[in-house]
Amino acid sequence: MPTHLSHHIVNADHAPVEHFSLAAPAGRRRNLVSLTPLIDVVFILLIFFMLASNFFDWQQLPLTTSISEGGQAGATEGLHIRLDAQGQVQLNGEVLSLRRLERQVRTELAANPSLNVQLEPRPGVSLQMLIGLFDRLVQNGARQLNFVVPAINSSDKQRTDQDG
Repeated sequence: MPTHLSHHIVNADHAPVEHFSLAAPAGRRRNLVSLTPLIDVVFILLIFFMLASNFFDWQQLPLTTSISEGGQAGATEGLHIRLDAQGQVQLNGEVLSLRRLERQVRTELAANPSLNVQLEPRPGVSLQMLIGLFDRLVQNGARQLNFVVPAINSSDKQRTDQDG
């Protein structure tokens, strides 16, 4: 009996096996890997990324900055809109509701489309409120829109330095 298994194969009864094959027996079908779990994982990932992503149309706001001489230059050269922290809006010093402000801005800009609109947020105004008003002004025809930042006087600066 040969001792090299590489040349001769024997079965459990130590009888030589004449034919050796790695193929599955003819009567038995090979088990295939099911694609269902793979498809489930792909759909779970798809749903995850759909829920995790944001479909808002993000846009940049074109802002130009300039330094004017003499403090509030141009306060009489257009529409001056002031927004305070409580959401109160003033147009050229007159307190207005948002609807009335929109009507007034539309009327003024219809007469003079190149009119300069200055938006002055007061201390405490949230960025959301400011951008909301900015969007409303743009929707009502404002094209020359500037932000006006009030000058900080020395007492406000000292208070800000102490808080920070």
